[in-house]
This record gives sequence, structure tokens and C-alpha cells, in this order.
Amino acid sequence: MRRRIAHKQRVSYFFVGALFLLVCASPSWSAPVAPSKLSAAQSPQNAREAVLAHIAKESGVPVLLPEHPSQGLRGWLSERQSRTLTTKEAQYQFLGEQLLVAQALFQQKTTSERGQGLLVAGESASFAAAHLRSDRWLLARIYQGFILPYISLAHIQRWRDPSRQRLIEAAVGAFERAEEFDVQQRVLEWLLEIGERPPSKSTDLQIDLNTLDWTRGTLASLLAKSSEASRADLERALALLRAIQSPDMKGFKRLQDRIEKRLAANATSPSSP
Repeated sequence: MRRRIAHKQRVSYFFVGALFLLVCASPSWSAPVAPSKLSAAQSPQNAREAVLAHIAKESGVPVLLPEHPSQGLRGWLSERQSRTLTTKEAQYQFLGEQLLVAQALFQQKTTSERGQGLLVAGESASFAAAHLRSDRWLLARIYQGFILPYISLAHIQRWRDPSRQRLIEAAVGAFERAEEFDVQQRVLEWLLEIGERPPSKSTDLQIDLNTLDWTRGTLASLLAKSSEASRADLERALALLRAIQSPDMKGFKRLQDRIEKRLAANATSPSSP
């Protein structure tokens, strides 16, 4: 007997009015990009299209924006909160509905509505990680297409830096589990560039010291991961680790010690330049 999985969303009623307009819009979506033809390096838009095409294939039904029920939108949200999903097909269909709602909210005018889109997208990623955990490609694409492009919205309302950091860490972890190390490194390089630029009062994405130092340490770990890492990579990894300032990141000190020993061993090796 298959285990019955009940997924209770924590979606706020804040965006009920906005969602009413969305569900009365065009209910269907068709994707021109097949997942098998998508490289991990392509754009967030392609990632979103590939996710929805993949979900349609796995669920066996078209991916549709949820329809407005006769009992009202509040009733629709209540029904979604208590829905019991008994098959993988139903889980994929439910995930597709969530992602379409998130995508539609991202297109709204106010930052509060777009922030709700990030909330829904984050819950979608959590759902996929919990119930579709073997589909690592899917989770990586959700972060690539639905979360990272909108991560600057994480400062809106209740979204504070700790939540932003958790989203970033989850995204990097998803790429690692999918063995997409090139995408993982590009994301880390992007975060490093943001974190090391001068402070600004703009509404563009900014990250705090803990997130910056976590990025430095994680990128250093990735650069030094291979036993055949070049000396240049090891030296850059060491520089990143020495730049860490946050006392919460002391765990990277052991990595720093290991890299220093590797560099010292290479320097004394007869084959070293």
C-alpha cells in the first residue's frame, strides 16, 4: 500500500486578492523546451519552461493554473491545504500548480505580491525535496528558474537575511546533489561578487557577512575538492578562507589547514615547478 502523503501549505491569505485575478486568467501553459534538450547552463526562463514540461510529462496531464472554485478563492486555498496526494502523478501535478501560481505572482506590479511568489516557490522546492527527492534534476531547475532569479525579494516583509541565506544554501546544495558543479560554481561566484561590492542603499540583492563568508568557504571547498586541483585553485581557495571574518564560520578552519598542508607538500615535491 502506498504511503499517503498530506501536504499542508503555509501559504498566506495575504495574496488572495491577487491570486483571484491570476486564476481567472489564461489557465493553461505549453512549454516549447523539452528537459532532455536543456543544458544546465541555459537561462532561468528556459529552466522554468523545462520544469513545467517535465512535470507535465511525469504527471501525464497538462500543467494548468488552478481554476477558481464555486465556493470562492478562500475555499480553494483551504482545499489545497488539506489535499492528500497518494501517487507520484498527483504530486507532480500539485507541484506544477504551485509553480504556476508562483510564476504568475512574480509578474505582478507590487513587491509584496512578488514576495509572495518567492514564498510559494520556496514551498514548492521544499515539497519537491520531501516528496520527489529522487528527481534531483527537477529540484535544481526549480532553484535555477523560480528562486535564485527572485532572491532579492527575500527582504520583503517577513523574509529576512537568515531565510535568504537558507534559500541560497539550499540552492547550492541542490546543484551539488544533482552533480551540476559548474552551475554550483557560477552561483557561488555570483554571490561572491555581490557580497564583495561596496555597500549600497539600492534595493538590489545584498547579502550579509555570514552569507558572504559561507559563500567564500563553500567556493573554496569546491575549488579544492579534487585531488588533482591545480596550485592556482588551491591558492585561490586559501585566499578565500583567509578572508572569512564571521565567528560563525569557524568550521572552515579545518579546510584551511588541509589546503595549507597540500600547498606545502606540493612546494617540497620533486615534481613541483
